[in-house]
Amino acid sequence: MLDRVRPLLPEIAARSAEGENARAVPADIVAALREAGVFRMSLPTVWGGEQFGLTEGARVVRGIARADGSTGWTVQVASLSWLFVRSLPRETLEKVFADGPDLLSRGAVTAKGRATPVKGGYRLSGRWSLASGPVTPDWMLAGFLVDGAPPRPGGLPDLRVALFRTDQVTSSTRGTRSP
Repeated sequence: MLDRVRPLLPEIAARSAEGENARAVPADIVAALREAGVFRMSLPTVWGGEQFGLTEGARVVRGIARADGSTGWTVQVASLSWLFVRSLPRETLEKVFADGPDLLSRGAVTAKGRATPVKGGYRLSGRWSLASGPVTPDWMLAGFLVDGAPPRPGGLPDLRVALFRTDQVTSSTRGTRSP
């Protein structure tokens, strides 16, 4: 993976100010990183991923972050986000990865949303003021609590993470996105 990323590092470093000014990693750099496979590092091999452990993935992220911290952060967030959805039902994951493993995700796993149980699932609402990851994701993640759910062992709240397509998101006037 580092051999695939290494040729991109000089351009990533040279364009770090551009990304900082735009408050987003340039889209063509994200596309090149996607082609290199960095966003599927933690994805299990059964879904077409590299199935890197945290240490292996951290080496790749560290190499990218040395060129530009924001790009390293974006890769770290998007590549590790699949850890939050690995327990979804198999039929759901088959739909998610039907077009291949090189998917981009963006989101916030803090419990800013509330979910009300409805027939067949939950109705989720909330406002996430920050979403980390590439600005043109295929999927969004959002942390939430279920109304009326009992606490988990130890008294911790039952934090859950929703996965949804970007077309299921509405934007506020400030440019943030909410499901």
